[in-house]
Amino acid sequence: MVATPDVTLVMPVWKPHATWFREAVVSALGQTGCEVELVVVDDGNDPPVAGSIPELDDPRVRLVHIEHAGQSEARNAGTAVARAPFLRNIDADDVLPPDGTALLLRHAAPDRIVYGYTTVCDEQLEPLYDIGNDLQGNVTADCVLGGFDMRHVSMLVPTTIARAAGPWDPDIGVSADWDFTLRCVEQAPVVGIPDVVTFYRRHDTSNSRRVGALTKARRGQRRVLEKYFERHPEARATPLHRDAWIAFHTTWARRAWRERAMGSFVREALALTRHDPRRVLTAGRRFSPRSSR
Repeated sequence: MVATPDVTLVMPVWKPHATWFREAVVSALGQTGCEVELVVVDDGNDPPVAGSIPELDDPRVRLVHIEHAGQSEARNAGTAVARAPFLRNIDADDVLPPDGTALLLRHAAPDRIVYGYTTVCDEQLEPLYDIGNDLQGNVTADCVLGGFDMRHVSMLVPTTIARAAGPWDPDIGVSADWDFTLRCVEQAPVVGIPDVVTFYRRHDTSNSRRVGALTKARRGQRRVLEKYFERHPEARATPLHRDAWIAFHTTWARRAWRERAMGSFVREALALTRHDPRRVLTAGRRFSPRSSR
């Protein structure tokens, strides 16, 4: 065990792909330019992951076993035992470049969150595209509106801020990362760096690509917004409140239009009329497949 780690890496594990899991652990332990502890949270695997790969015997690895409760509760269990002043949430099928955490740590401070770029890859880790932006400072409004385009696995958060933000919400599911990120950026400003700090592996078993994921994502995103305005009732009936729901319904109208789900498109368009009737007048142009993300 590292006496004084600089960063705690929290990795929830549930039914891991053996090769990808080992690659993820090796890359986490291979971080250069800083001292890390890797908290591997075994989310009720049977058999347990202990002993499944030799790298778990590394003294920098801490194994935490919980009854199966899902990724959010596993992240909460890892955060609870983190010993370092800074924390990264990482996944058991992604890979970190060797200097990724050190690059984030170079800009870290107890009162700020640092984030970098994410390279989205295929199953063989062949790069597809990058996700990131250059927003700095207070990004709460941007995050509410869905404009803080980054991935939580590329974010370094002071452990005190992660705990002050509150636990990951297991009831949200697919969009729990947005909920957690939003609560973190409410606590502190951000510093963005132009470096890739995570290689994110896309595959058919990802939570976001499973059957029913879109329905769960829409439900989860709605709940993220509801929770924000519950925390901030003073923001209701403001331009931010209006624009947040316009952005939400516009996003889902675009998806419905792209997939030719005209019933869903009409429902989203009608919802838009409650916030801005003018949006529906140009719906066909605004929601064309070319303009969809």
